[in-house]
Amino acid sequence: DAVLRVLGDGPTLAITGAGDISIANSEFGRKTISVDRSPIQTQYAQSRADLLEAGDWKGFLTASPFEEYEWALDRRNAYFLENGRLDRIAKNVGLISFHVDDLFQAARKNPNQFANVYASNVFGYSRMHPNFYSGRLDVLANALVPGGILYVADHEDMRLMAGRKGVKRFVPESLQRDR
Repeated sequence: DAVLRVLGDGPTLAITGAGDISIANSEFGRKTISVDRSPIQTQYAQSRADLLEAGDWKGFLTASPFEEYEWALDRRNAYFLENGRLDRIAKNVGLISFHVDDLFQAARKNPNQFANVYASNVFGYSRMHPNFYSGRLDVLANALVPGGILYVADHEDMRLMAGRKGVKRFVPESLQRDR
């Protein structure tokens, strides 16, 4: 919730994963382009959005692609059920479009188009050479409008690099870059 409230108004480019972020983002009435290289992930997330649009909240809340993630369902569902959130999301879920695409390719194809780019843990959690992050961060940042927000999972390497990349402010787990 805190992350989604930090994001600016305007369209969002997001990594799809299970679809939770793209779906949750619709609570705020933001158009979201949700991309994932995996057709299976994309289809799964789209099917969850379709369940919401059809009014099948139970189906939406019980959908889980893998048994090993069952432990996370209670936490996820508590978020979606809090304070009438699911009502607000269901009204706007049609603002999401799901695509099989690479996040970096989608960013390259859409320069200066998004108020937010939500990359989550697209970089993984392994330590890489700073140039690995730098070039990819530039690709994502170029998809942002001036003052847009780039969200990435918190990596110590990125925290160290933030000042060198023209990052205006570093909020835990998010970067805002003024281009």
